Amino acid sequence: GPASRRSAGGWSSRAPAQDAAGGQAGGEQWGAKAQVSALKPTTMRCASSRAEELERSVLVLLNKICPENLPTIVKKLGSLQIHNGQELECLVRTLLTKALHEPHYCETYADAVYQLCPRYPEFPASEDGAPPQSFRRVLINIVQAEFESIPDRLAGAGGDSADETQHELTRRKALLLANMKFIGHLYLRKLLSLKVIGYAVRDLVGGHSSGTADVEDHVVECACTLLGAIGQTLDAAPEGQFLMSQFVARLVALKRRC
Repeated sequence: GPASRRSAGGWSSRAPAQDAAGGQAGGEQWGAKAQVSALKPTTMRCASSRAEELERSVLVLLNKICPENLPTIVKKLGSLQIHNGQELECLVRTLLTKALHEPHYCETYADAVYQLCPRYPEFPASEDGAPPQSFRRVLINIVQAEFESIPDRLAGAGGDSADETQHELTRRKALLLANMKFIGHLYLRKLLSLKVIGYAVRDLVGGHSSGTADVEDHVVECACTLLGAIGQTLDAAPEGQFLMSQFVARLVALKRRC
């Protein structure tokens, strides 16, 4: 499953670095389990009074977001005063939670985070030896934590009746698929590398050597959602074509076992 196969590093360390203008400037390494928690199944609430104030300010702006006014919203978000890493994480969590609950604006939110990457300062890491906290690093860490929560996300759903349980399962599955689509659009904007995409899909459905390991239907759907968002771009480059052919072969093998 998504949390079962890890190497040293983290998604953010295999994501292309961003220069001051938001363009690609290089890349590092992937792998370890995300060092932050996933999003809450319900609307995220920040802990402190300052964080609650910041969350409200972000939501006021995001409630108005659409493709037409994106430059204005990004400018206002970028002008918010962020004083430390905790506030930066609160801002990113609020933005990502909103994005996953509004998947019809997935591309707009992806454009927003791309443009916001260079607008906030970096803050010292909370642990010695860890890299500084930047908007991009915090964003990708949270997206990775959400990805790694896939095995537990549906298992924790419940309600007072079968209908309520089914409704909660449907809602949580929608958030999982929204995150996969968002991951795809981060890749399209060069905020995630092709290697990260490769690891993500292999974590979901395994590689060509995975044999007959069982893969749950919602996990296969997550992989298909991600590949559906980026397939055209993958096919445009030889390395991407190679990965796509591997993934399609794996999905066909899974289908034959059904």
